[in-house]
Amino acid sequence: EEIIRAARTLAPKILAAASTELSKSGPEGTLWKSQRAALKHLIDSILNLEERSVRDGFWPVKLEEPLSLDVKFGAAGLPLKLKGRIDRLDKGEDGSFRIVDYKLSDVGTLGQKKKKLGKTEFQLPVYAKASLPPDLSPQTPVQLLYVSLRHAARVVEAWSGPVSEIDGHLRLSAIIEPLAAGRFDVTPVDETLCAACDFRKACRIQQVLAPESDESGDA
Repeated sequence: EEIIRAARTLAPKILAAASTELSKSGPEGTLWKSQRAALKHLIDSILNLEERSVRDGFWPVKLEEPLSLDVKFGAAGLPLKLKGRIDRLDKGEDGSFRIVDYKLSDVGTLGQKKKKLGKTEFQLPVYAKASLPPDLSPQTPVQLLYVSLRHAARVVEAWSGPVSEIDGHLRLSAIIEPLAAGRFDVTPVDETLCAACDFRKACRIQQVLAPESDESGDA
């Protein structure tokens, strides 16, 4: 808690220093004024979240740590190495764990990601499998959490349950096997999967999925 109090004291000083630096290139603009207020609100929200975590008995044990996971798929057990970088792993005083993934997405988008967990969304389950100690009791409680930085550090719980059930959200074969065979099937579960794609303006997926018009009818 002392660290959090120190952070609350330092945050306004850091924002003031940023304003001083920006003023060297010209008068403080309206955009920075609005962004400064938004940043202050976000910092306060994150610190409030940290205070709740401490009160709940959680403390980070991994931050921005690279990880990898070796998996096998298909009847032949083909090997695959998944690599990533976990934002945060918290451990509770009761021995439970929380996987935290910070996102710039809004809460609505994160709610959609939650619905697709284990179908097309595997990031959090992979992080859990790769970062949790391998000798945990099967009943060890685990939470998979998204934190929306766009919406003032609001938390969306993607899943919670015993660690033994994590594997149920790692059914990767349905996605990996077609790719390994050289097939890149365009079959999104719904249109929201395309919303954040950098190539959506160039992609013809909506035309491909659109029902064919009936041109055989009478004029």
